[in-house]
Amino acid sequence: MSSPNIEDAFQGKWDWFQEVLGEPASKSNSRRLVRIKGKVRIIKSEKALNYKKHFLEQVNKPSEPIEGDVELGVVVWYATRRPDLDVSLIMDLLQDAEVIVNDRQIKIIRAYHQLDKENPRSLVAVRKLSDSLTSRLSRRLLRICALAKSKITSTSGH
Repeated sequence: MSSPNIEDAFQGKWDWFQEVLGEPASKSNSRRLVRIKGKVRIIKSEKALNYKKHFLEQVNKPSEPIEGDVELGVVVWYATRRPDLDVSLIMDLLQDAEVIVNDRQIKIIRAYHQLDKENPRSLVAVRKLSDSLTSRLSRRLLRICALAKSKITSTSGH
C-alpha cells in the first residue's frame, strides 16, 4: 500500500495543525475495570492515560477554542500494523486541550493509518466548515444514500 501524499491529505487552509509524538490508544480497546471505594468503575487504560498526558503536554492551544462545525484530518503513524485506525481518543483530547469546544463539532473525518516503527506519531489538523459547505456535503451524502438504496432495491427484486 502506498503512503498517502500528506500534502494532498491536508490540502487547503487549516485553522489548527499539530504533530503529536506517541501512539494513540484505541478508545474501544482502552478501557479497564477498577474498584474505587468499593464500586466498580470503567476507566481509560494506562496507555490511553499516558497518551493523554503526552498529548496535552505537546499541544499548542489556539488563542480561543475553534467553534462551529469542523473537519478533522489525522495521519497516525503506528509502530506496528496491529492497531486499528481509531482517532476517537484524539477527538476527545482536542476538546480536553481546548482546541475545539466539543468533539460533537467534528462533522468530517479524514484519517490515514501509516507505519513508522521508530517514530510513532500523529499529524492532527482542524478546520472550520462553512454552513454552505456542510449543507452541500449533507445533500450530496443524501443523494448517494438514495442512489445506493435504489440500486439495492432494484437488484433484490423489490
